[in-house]
Amino acid sequence: MPKPVNEGIESIQKKGSRIIGEGKHMLPAASLMMAAGVLREIADRRKPFVTVINSYTTQIPGHVSLNVLGEKMVASLKAKGYNVWYANIGGAVDDGIAMGHFGMKYSLPSRELIADQIETIIGAHPCDAWVGIGNCDKIVPGMMNAMVRINIPAIYVSGGPMLAGKNNTDLITVFEGVGSEAAGKIPAEKLESIASLACRTCGSCAGMFTANSMNCLAEAIGLALPGNGTIPAARWIDPEKQTWEINPERIALIEKTADTIDSLLKHNIRPLDI
Repeated sequence: MPKPVNEGIESIQKKGSRIIGEGKHMLPAASLMMAAGVLREIADRRKPFVTVINSYTTQIPGHVSLNVLGEKMVASLKAKGYNVWYANIGGAVDDGIAMGHFGMKYSLPSRELIADQIETIIGAHPCDAWVGIGNCDKIVPGMMNAMVRINIPAIYVSGGPMLAGKNNTDLITVFEGVGSEAAGKIPAEKLESIASLACRTCGSCAGMFTANSMNCLAEAIGLALPGNGTIPAARWIDPEKQTWEINPERIALIEKTADTIDSLLKHNIRPLDI
């Protein structure tokens, strides 16, 4: 078993939320938890704490629905009797938007930034288990790195892949269109038309890029449930009008993930045990 990164994480591995849930000296902390709505009464501090760490942002199409999924996760865990902390990480980069300019240099370093943020969140606010909600690019390995680094019961769940656009187009079609236009094979107007129709729902970019590869890998190594990498993020309400809604199967996976973290915590199964 690797040595814990510091004595604080080692203490959390051994004691979890009892660090802040016991002792008169931690009553000021409990008072603040009541102010935040995490506790309904002081006695609730004796219950286990689960932290939900989301990565909602409108800068990444795969993350625009994560606020809804995060709220579903929090509600499911509260219904199981847990105290639930809900946090959101920053520094999330969309590789598809960052490419083509200096911004791509921030992509890979953001993985370590995200892992460090999660360690900071949990190190400062000890809990007994946590759930990571992500979807795209370096956010996924950042969360999984944090899972093994902190090594308390944890699970990851994604927002799911994007549906194909009109005429079965996707982001790859747009990239190919850029090449075709540069080669004089299609006019600029055709390229703009392709770009306007290819990516129309929430979800990770339709292709085996970093996001979908990592979401499938999370299943394979046992840090996420089956379906994590394959259940679409959305479903069409009207394909012709390009109207959609969050896929109910995704919401069902969120609920299954809540059930699973409950089981992992009760059986003390940790990422490095898998």
